[in-house]
Amino acid sequence: MGQRCPVCGQGTFYELPPGSAMRIAGHAVRSAIRYALQKLRCSACGQIFTASLPTAAGEDTYSTRARAVLAIGRYSLGLPLYRLQSYQAMLGGPVADATQWDQIEPVGDCSYRVCEVLERLAAQGELIHPDDTSGRIRSLMDEHYQMRAQAEARGVSRPTERTGMCTTALVVQVGERTICLYYSGRSHAGENLKALLQQRQASLDKPWVMSDALSRHEADEAGLIRCPCLAHGRRQCSDREDVFPTECQVVIAALNQVFDPEDEARDQQLSPTDRLTYPQA
Repeated sequence: MGQRCPVCGQGTFYELPPGSAMRIAGHAVRSAIRYALQKLRCSACGQIFTASLPTAAGEDTYSTRARAVLAIGRYSLGLPLYRLQSYQAMLGGPVADATQWDQIEPVGDCSYRVCEVLERLAAQGELIHPDDTSGRIRSLMDEHYQMRAQAEARGVSRPTERTGMCTTALVVQVGERTICLYYSGRSHAGENLKALLQQRQASLDKPWVMSDALSRHEADEAGLIRCPCLAHGRRQCSDREDVFPTECQVVIAALNQVFDPEDEARDQQLSPTDRLTYPQA
């Protein structure tokens, strides 16, 4: 800094924020270091002596960073374990899919504490969007086969117990932040929502809950403000407009009086309170 400019010869240099340039290289998802350990064998007794690993190698074969990368690859990037196994073998660092699972499990165990904190925070949220999607859970599928076999042994065509499997997503607005919670099992969205709201502080106002009007989304309705999704109802009319044009058009025209001002409010980036009063103005 302070040097004379070689171009104009009049100004002096002063510092600006540094620039940046990137060079992207490829490497394995899980890199490995192979140690060549010298071995010596006694010519008389046949005893084999192997050199020790250096201290820097550590005690664990898989580092905490390696476990975290495997977990992110499987559950964030959606990479099947067998596919990652083939990829790593191609690069000379094989790791079996079963071994990957064994290394990922401790990472999941550590995340329970984080989930507990997120649940406590989400229970205090103002707006909750619950929904279900079907899923396949191996342990529950085995239970289903056992229950079906027991029902057939009793002469019943189907089990009386619940056999469905689903994943519930609870998307919760907490202030300016959004928390997404996922629950997989036999419980429906309403049951998972009810369990979450048991951690809600009694002094808070009732949360707004927006979802479609399915019965399995019902929770403790006295402790919340239910907002059935109009988009689902409108979609049912839109899908049947060709069959019942007159009847469906009445519903669509009525809902447009709500949807059109809402689109305008979103374009103007109004606050939630102003969005509520905007259609009434």
